[in-house]
Amino acid sequence: MAFPTHNWNIFQCDVGQGDGLVYKTTHHHAIVIDAGPDPELIDRCLKRLRINVIDLLILTHSHADHVNGLPGILRGRRVQSVWANFDPGISHQQVFQGNTYVSPHVKISVLWPQQNNFSGPQLSGDGSTENNKSITVLMRSPSVNPSQEVTLLATGDIEPLAQSEIGKYFSSKTTIIKVPHHGSRFQDFSWLAKVKPDIALISVGAGNSYGQPSLTTITALTQLHTKVFRTDSDGAIEVGWSYDSAHLKIRIRREGHAWWKVRWV
Repeated sequence: MAFPTHNWNIFQCDVGQGDGLVYKTTHHHAIVIDAGPDPELIDRCLKRLRINVIDLLILTHSHADHVNGLPGILRGRRVQSVWANFDPGISHQQVFQGNTYVSPHVKISVLWPQQNNFSGPQLSGDGSTENNKSITVLMRSPSVNPSQEVTLLATGDIEPLAQSEIGKYFSSKTTIIKVPHHGSRFQDFSWLAKVKPDIALISVGAGNSYGQPSLTTITALTQLHTKVFRTDSDGAIEVGWSYDSAHLKIRIRREGHAWWKVRWV
């Protein structure tokens, strides 16, 4: 079977040690979260998906593994809006908790950062203050039945204290999580247990020097009965969903692999 198929909704690009996630809105249009470290890799992914228009580009923070691929996104594509809390060299809007983006295809709510702590003290973890400034969003697919709504929690590189702060006002169960900071060991596992994702996507480079993803993090997710997919071993990852009568059907396909399963909700 061709990969990607025509029925994808979310696509985790394989950009090596970095992040690049694509959420399809309509034919040839998408929302993109982060650009990865290499313009060629993200450009190749978007070409495979036949994306010509970026409705919204979210650059979660300024680290190279999330933004250095930006020229590849801009190559021959129209970018209509950009969210970034640093200067990426193109027109952009700063966003904070409470900002939203609404279209017929998706609703996006910004969960983090809060404006009043954006310039606050450094929060602990294995990175810098910049990790904990990552724009974190909840994306909701439209559904007539709210119980069949597909939610994606995209977390950038936030570390435990930022996760804990988010948990004070958001701890709802989610369908899919883009695991924070490439699955590093620095996680607030109590918060992960509350959001209890069905599917976890980890964007990480094979043989990286950081020891990511952490076995501790993988084990914690597995104990939540979360199905974990990772680009270092699975390659690019396609998630699709559809509705059949009163049921939601979710499908996952990995590059070079058969469908993982069909999940009815």
